[in-house]
Amino acid sequence: LTACGADQPGDGVAATTEGRASTSSTSWPGFGGPSGDFRVEAGGLGDGWPGEGPVERWSHPLGAGYSTISVHEDVLYVTSRDGDRDVVQARRA
Repeated sequence: LTACGADQPGDGVAATTEGRASTSSTSWPGFGGPSGDFRVEAGGLGDGWPGEGPVERWSHPLGAGYSTISVHEDVLYVTSRDGDRDVVQARRA
């Protein structure tokens, strides 16, 4: 699990070219997001990465598994496996 951005650490923005992105306050509570269509209303996002690529803000290893990330407020939730155990992790974005 890796968060990348060109702005402030922990802002949850994938990439910006000018200042901070403007995102809605809607959480991403399940598969496909708030509307189930994998879209989020946002403004101020760049249309590409800088030549050297995105800046890695943080990274956290996950176990094996098939999962989508859910977001509520500023917390990311993801499931994985650790041996024969199911694991749910919550990480502040």
